[in-house]
Amino acid sequence: MRYLLIIAGVIIVGFTIVDLIWTSLWVDGGAGPLTDRMTNIAWKLLKKADRKIKNILNLSGPFLLIGTLASWMMLFWIGWTLIFAGSEGILRTSGNEPVQWHDYLYYSAYVIFTLGNGEFYPIGAVWQIVTSLATGFGMMFLTLGTSYILSIIGAVIRKRAFASSVFGIGKSAEEIIINAWDGNDFYKMDLYLNDLSTELSILTYQHKAYPLLFYYHTSSRIQALSVAVQIIDDVLSFFDYGLTDEVKINMLLVRSLRSSIDEYLETLEKIFIEFEDRALYLPDINNISYAGIPTVEEGEFRKKMEEIEGRRQMLYGLMVADNRRKTDGSAHPMN
Repeated sequence: MRYLLIIAGVIIVGFTIVDLIWTSLWVDGGAGPLTDRMTNIAWKLLKKADRKIKNILNLSGPFLLIGTLASWMMLFWIGWTLIFAGSEGILRTSGNEPVQWHDYLYYSAYVIFTLGNGEFYPIGAVWQIVTSLATGFGMMFLTLGTSYILSIIGAVIRKRAFASSVFGIGKSAEEIIINAWDGNDFYKMDLYLNDLSTELSILTYQHKAYPLLFYYHTSSRIQALSVAVQIIDDVLSFFDYGLTDEVKINMLLVRSLRSSIDEYLETLEKIFIEFEDRALYLPDINNISYAGIPTVEEGEFRKKMEEIEGRRQMLYGLMVADNRRKTDGSAHPMN
């Protein structure tokens, strides 16, 4: 029986270590099997609860982060408890009372989390070494857990900053385009587009490295990365298909940012986005034309935009996945 306890404990500890390293250190691996399933289920439950409890999704990120760390801790603790319970190599420092299950729980906890000495000690070289290993793995858990929290928080701040930088020059694609027009061309957008491309590429790899970042939701539209990406993609679509040939724009930067958005969508499609059978509303090219910007005919613009219908369906899927509800008649989804 005791060997079965040791085997079960080793399996649990091994599985926890794999999930911990997979999630926190493997940049291209996404979340570990445990973390992936737990966060997906919790996110779906929170989305349902959001219909009754307003803004509960704003707590989804911290809730899932704490839940992930707690699940690692509990599995770690349970695994080492089973190992020591099957060892018969742990004795009391005083008294002859037999060691009980709650004693093994206590011994495992102070070995893993405190590095201290309690009322118990391991006997024999094997269990002394096993105790030292448990302490080492406990230190690894605490170090990686702390590093993971700091990395997630830094990435959340970065994605909020990206969204704010987009909304800083306009609340919609039309407004950004009009504000960027200097009466002759859009070249003052060059630095802005280059910065957005760089930042979005960094955010994409942070989402790959820290999948929990997907679930940091905000009820504020101007801080939502999903909305900002959709709006800036509309701007790029207008630059691609809505301008007449006489208007000059740096298409190299347009292509670079478009590529960054493609990579971001591809990353989220594997984990977060479900394909939708409808697309976002098109930018209103007439409003842009009224501002004095040379544009193609509305019919020509719509025909060109139909060629990227699949892309816009994916963008709509991003909005749905982020629990953004589309308002009929609006050019842009809003909560």
